[in-house]
Amino acid sequence: MEVSLKLLAGRTAVLACSLIACVSAVQQVHASSDEAWEEFRQEVKEACLQLVKDNLLVGNIQVDPYGSESYGFAVMIGIEPGTANERLVACAYDKQSKSAEVSGNFDR
Repeated sequence: MEVSLKLLAGRTAVLACSLIACVSAVQQVHASSDEAWEEFRQEVKEACLQLVKDNLLVGNIQVDPYGSESYGFAVMIGIEPGTANERLVACAYDKQSKSAEVSGNFDR
């Protein structure tokens, strides 16, 4: 009886350690995934801002947190240089080629 209790206690300890290891691994994957998405959003933001730097004084940019399967998206709002006209510009960022394209200026 004593041997089987020790065996059961040993198995329980192994199971508990395995569970803790799995939970820790999941937390690390989740954290790196969050970091990867934040890096993606930063890439979209920088690529889009670079394309409008001469045509729009951007006051606000909103980046879709995940985009679609193939593209990242951003919407920028700002003032057209030399005017008081507020404009909106859409931006699409190709995830594979890491290149961006912007729309023309929309009236706001």
